[in-house]
Amino acid sequence: MSSPEPEMPPQPERSDPETSKLDRTAILSMLQQINANAVGLQIEVEQTLDSTSDHMARLRAKGRKPDVVVANEQTAGRGRRGRHWLSPPGAGLYLSFGRAFNRPIGQLGAISLIAGLATAEALEASCEVVTGLKWPNDVQVDGRKLAGCLVDIEGSPNAPTATIGIGINIDFRGQPGPDQPWTDLASSVSSIPDRNRLAALLISHLHQGLSDFEQQGFGGLQEQWGRRDVLYGQEIVAMGADAKPLRGRATGLNESGHLLLEQNGQIRALSSGEVSLLRRV
Repeated sequence: MSSPEPEMPPQPERSDPETSKLDRTAILSMLQQINANAVGLQIEVEQTLDSTSDHMARLRAKGRKPDVVVANEQTAGRGRRGRHWLSPPGAGLYLSFGRAFNRPIGQLGAISLIAGLATAEALEASCEVVTGLKWPNDVQVDGRKLAGCLVDIEGSPNAPTATIGIGINIDFRGQPGPDQPWTDLASSVSSIPDRNRLAALLISHLHQGLSDFEQQGFGGLQEQWGRRDVLYGQEIVAMGADAKPLRGRATGLNESGHLLLEQNGQIRALSSGEVSLLRRV
């Protein structure tokens, strides 16, 4: 007698295109309810852009300084190391957040960590998803990438401005996916959150997280990040700046946001690089 087929988890219904349409007024209204301190932010919502971060940079060059740009679609979304970020219309949340800092540019290396933490917190607040953070900038669910962050920094060394681009995969059913292990909210939750509310939550958490970072540095947010650290205690391979693979055990992050790698009893701090779990054969 054959075993019964396992039951598949119920798939969430697709959102109605009209009710899920990105709307600036709706985002501002929800933001006022969530975090009144962030209400004064200047927010722009566009239907189609090449890249929310590139659009923000162009506006800044013309003297306009929106704090947030959101798009329903990106035709040239950017990921780390020149990768293309897939951004089909209505399938995700594509948002850039700009902020000027009083810290020297050399102290801003942890911004992508703050952005990842804010994204994880916003997702957890919007639906029943359990997230993990993979250094330096990936938000994961069950080991698969759900969201990513890309930071551009410009301006003077002592008064830099950061543009933080964030992409969240919401409903990629029927769409080609990235060329890496990935997931979307439609595969992870029973009810897809409203994109306007998710945008408001993300803006709120980014605003608060970056304010905390400005005052305390990464050390003040180190514990919250560490609770979601998917690499902690794992054997990993890290590609350093010299492109040479480094193998060891991840032991968390230091107060600067550097990844701590244990090799033969010695601890090495990595400020940047690509990391993957060590696969045993």
